Amino acid sequence: MKKYVIILAAAVLGLVFSCNDKLDLTTDGRISRGEIFQDRYKIMGWLNGCYNYCPGVSLTRAGYTDETHHSDAGTSNGQNYYNFYQGATSSGSWYGPDNPWESLFQGIRKCNIFITGMQVNTLPGNVTQKDKEQWMGEAYTMRALYYWQLVKRYGGVPIIKEELGVDHDFSSDRRATFNECVKFIIEDCRAALESPASSFPWTADQGDNNVTRGMAYAIMSEAVLYAASPKWSDGTFSWEDAAKITGEAVDACMNEGGYVLYKTAPAADVAQNAYAYFHILLSDASRSTDKETIYGYGGRQSVWRDAGLPSNDRMSTAGPCPTQEQVDAYEFVAPDGESYPVLDLNTPYIGGDHTKPNYNQQALAAGYDPQDPYASLDPRFYASINYNHRVQLPYSDDAGHRNGFNMYASQQDGWGRCELYFGGKSNSGQSLNYSMTGFLTQKRVVAEADFYTRMTLPGKYVSIYIRYAQILLDYIEALNEYDPTNPDIQKYWDDIRKRAGLPSIFATYPDIKGKQKDQREYILRERQIELNFEGDRYYTTRRRLLSETVAKARTDKYGDAGSVWGLSVRGGDPKTNNFKSTEFYEPVAFEQRVFKKAYYLFPIPQSETDKSPALVQNPGW
Repeated sequence: MKKYVIILAAAVLGLVFSCNDKLDLTTDGRISRGEIFQDRYKIMGWLNGCYNYCPGVSLTRAGYTDETHHSDAGTSNGQNYYNFYQGATSSGSWYGPDNPWESLFQGIRKCNIFITGMQVNTLPGNVTQKDKEQWMGEAYTMRALYYWQLVKRYGGVPIIKEELGVDHDFSSDRRATFNECVKFIIEDCRAALESPASSFPWTADQGDNNVTRGMAYAIMSEAVLYAASPKWSDGTFSWEDAAKITGEAVDACMNEGGYVLYKTAPAADVAQNAYAYFHILLSDASRSTDKETIYGYGGRQSVWRDAGLPSNDRMSTAGPCPTQEQVDAYEFVAPDGESYPVLDLNTPYIGGDHTKPNYNQQALAAGYDPQDPYASLDPRFYASINYNHRVQLPYSDDAGHRNGFNMYASQQDGWGRCELYFGGKSNSGQSLNYSMTGFLTQKRVVAEADFYTRMTLPGKYVSIYIRYAQILLDYIEALNEYDPTNPDIQKYWDDIRKRAGLPSIFATYPDIKGKQKDQREYILRERQIELNFEGDRYYTTRRRLLSETVAKARTDKYGDAGSVWGLSVRGGDPKTNNFKSTEFYEPVAFEQRVFKKAYYLFPIPQSETDKSPALVQNPGW
């Protein structure tokens, strides 16, 4: 959040302003709109108030996708997840990830007042042209962000560009189309970028939530990608448009903004690789070390408390637990450096119930061992997923603490291994908040976050809204749909994979090069891995119309409906189970989810449609 020295009094921030000067109240102690824009620090205070309305970034959003199953779904704490999975939700009782309609429009209103006030008022002499350009750039970008957060959830919404008077008739508010909103979002981003870089810079001047030029480009990139995607494609924006705008964003962020993928290798006791290291960095407003984050917001989730080992009384829940579908997306890395899918891509499972893995013969020939399934996988796997028998980093020097995570003396060797099998310390089978998939979330876990003491994290961490890797993937995807032979596809795709420690996708699969359909499958899988648990998957499968696929036969690559797969966490005898128990590694369908077509969009809150009949409710709600 942008911090200024002077913050407006609560009475100022709570005012309702009107375009009608007769409604400006000055005689009862309140401050009029005109007075705000006569004082430099009151202007800065109002702009500061424009920043606080974006919904937070939460790991738990992954629990509403095929990425994870939230362990709380079987408890009273997780009723929202259960209701969502079973389709037991409505416009009056929405159980989805969030419902920020009201707060986002509040943010838009604050931005509207600021933008209009800066345009129609004579500003004080100590407000420079540079000040005005910077502040307007920030306000336009924030308004674009708020509209973008609205439309990706609800579809088209009313476009409100001005202050609304106290006598505004809400019953007449009409929803603009999705693509009309995207046009407006792009217009706001363009307006922000009209401010020169010397005024509206690429680098935040203070704090960790400051808006920069990179954010305006990133919002445009995301918005046009969605507009060209199957869910929203109506001829307004083509894939050519998407390729041009996403390409423009990549070029500007790289060549003008200096954005790059974070590639600094961590010490062995800090993180597994550069990818994992990036996700545990301290906030860096000056971008002295982190040149990948484009926009970060808010604080940091306590991963080990909310997504940890529930058998430990210091952990609240196992949280969002990765599904077998997510695990299956990672490639095996052979000793020679080549990488291969673990399962056959055409028929990943065989057998009467489609539960027996059909291993990729190339992977087997290259050294993949089904009896050691988590050895030598895509390095991003280890940065993102905790699995049975994984040795926990020795966050504490106390071997007794580490031994506390293992059930039997034979396994209490001072390391602390994750026992997710039935009867293991991390899966007692007596409570419902254990991992029903056989995996735990690892992403964003830092060495300082001692999972025994739940030690307070030092310093300031940031939840990432958007980063450079994401707009590279936006560009790659759009370019594939428009010009699948374009060399930029390989150029930037190789960059992402090289940072992860993987060879070019075309080194392993030269036959897919230039083939739109084949490349599309791998690009979407790359998004699934690179951006896992960051909130992208929820919207990507929806904009691509993939969410309602029913994965009955375990052959579908996508789907938020049908069977959810994991390991046999209830398999075997709890008295004799150990890390070698073969029953645990048998894939099982432990849940049947319902995905209604209505789920492609959030419902507009019932209170809003009651107030404004012109706000036609989304289909199915």
